[in-house]
Amino acid sequence: MKKSIFFTLVLGLLITSIKAQYYEIRPSFISLTGGAGNVSLKDCQFPGYYGKVEGAFFINYLFGVGLQVNHGYYKPFENRFADNRVNTPRFNYNKTTATLDNYIVQNYTVNAYFNAMPNWWFSFMGCGGVGIQRTLTPQGSILYEEIYPYQNYGEAYQSATIDINRETRTAFVFHAGMRVNLMVSDRFGFTFNTDYFYSKHNKYGYNSIIPEEVQKPQIHEFTGTAGIIILLNEMLY
Repeated sequence: MKKSIFFTLVLGLLITSIKAQYYEIRPSFISLTGGAGNVSLKDCQFPGYYGKVEGAFFINYLFGVGLQVNHGYYKPFENRFADNRVNTPRFNYNKTTATLDNYIVQNYTVNAYFNAMPNWWFSFMGCGGVGIQRTLTPQGSILYEEIYPYQNYGEAYQSATIDINRETRTAFVFHAGMRVNLMVSDRFGFTFNTDYFYSKHNKYGYNSIIPEEVQKPQIHEFTGTAGIIILLNEMLY
């Protein structure tokens, strides 16, 4: 009986010591993640693909500040993109062939972090911040064609090719996110993230190439990513 009490006390002291040591650790980190995203541009397909680099410095085991840089790539609905352009051909085309690359949405944000429910192998982090968003439109070319019957001689057609130049718009962005971190050692682990970005542009992401009546000033972007996280305690403190 005395031995049981003794070992219970030793185990309790050990757990208390480990817990106390953890609470002295400030979980500053860098992470690299990738995954899928969705953006509220009217002619973007779902899902897009998305990647980000993130880092934070914690002033104690609960609170920190950090930076995030991310890029999202979204394929346009090519025919919808072509039909919405301002400078479409004057003839009544009935066929479009578009060769376009992706919309690119970039966010650069400064964030505050809160580390909830921490222990050595698991932590749940919330973050929020502000920054700059850059929206880049696709570039490429669009072939407009009008194909119509010509008397009894079959079909006739006329066509026009328009080159699409990339356009860029910058706006202020708000950011909120959540992270679940699962550590496999005291420095290395896996992280699962979800993020939301909100921005308001003077004109929609594709601005001058789209008629104003179909533009929307607000852009919402939702992302989900997974990747690796590295704690920096030994290097920083």
